[in-house]
Amino acid sequence: MSTLDQPTRRGGPVARLAARLTYADMLVLTTGFVMLVVATLASSRLSDDHGTPLALLLSLVVMGLGISFGQSGRDRRDTLTRLVGYLFWIWFFHTTAGVLIGGLHLPRYERELASIDVALFGQPLTVLAQGIQSPWLTEVTQVAYNLYYFSVLAVPLTLALQGRRQAFFETAAVLLTVHCLVVIGTLVVPALWPTLAAQDPSLGALFAFDGPMHGLALTDALREVTATGTPHVYDAFPSGHTAMTLATVLLTARYLRRFLWFLVPHAVLIVFGTLYLRYHYAIDIAAGAALAVAVTTVARRRYAALPALEPAAQTP
Repeated sequence: MSTLDQPTRRGGPVARLAARLTYADMLVLTTGFVMLVVATLASSRLSDDHGTPLALLLSLVVMGLGISFGQSGRDRRDTLTRLVGYLFWIWFFHTTAGVLIGGLHLPRYERELASIDVALFGQPLTVLAQGIQSPWLTEVTQVAYNLYYFSVLAVPLTLALQGRRQAFFETAAVLLTVHCLVVIGTLVVPALWPTLAAQDPSLGALFAFDGPMHGLALTDALREVTATGTPHVYDAFPSGHTAMTLATVLLTARYLRRFLWFLVPHAVLIVFGTLYLRYHYAIDIAAGAALAVAVTTVARRRYAALPALEPAAQTP
């Protein structure tokens, strides 16, 4: 057994814990702490939410507890408890970015993103998509769009329940890295969704929408859930839905191929829906897809060469 496979027993509890952190653990703890520091320093300038740092600190504690309890050496417990911590980090990181952009009144780039669509297609693709609008298509794509969170969660959850540590940790590394880069992208290029940007009088000329999109029984309720349940509305670029969905499909093709019959059609509906439902610009989707392919490719090539990313199970 190599030293990398042997459990670490030297040093104090903190040293032993640090030696057994995965790449995903280090990513969420490091970025979580950095975002907490930034939010705390900026709290006096946040116009809408002065309680953010405390909420974020509590989330960071939950993340730490989930990762700490995931050190038992039992495959299913380790992966499931870590998954809880990772989910809190996703909320923590995404929410904080939205609070910072809105509260600090950072410059926005809807006009620039829309102008790329205009240069390539004559007008934004979200406007061109009106030509194929129908209540049935709107209903189906809105349902698929709202089910995005469940499809992305299903892969790491399935791997965790199966106790497949290596597959779980690689999947977590890819999805968390993609999410981290997406959020950083929204901080660098904050922009409202086209459907929200169209409500800005200074941008209205770019989005000549005929009117609201009408679906059937569920569309309005699901659209409201998306609007009120999303803490970060300046996340047009890059498309997180596209990036995470494509990364999930690529990981599923590697570890859970029997689920592709559902995930591939669902992924197509999600990516199409980001444009059709007026949530993203074309350049957002291209950037999200490129990001997913790049991160997944790098992880696939390098993960096997970094065995420390997946801690060996402790001997009883």
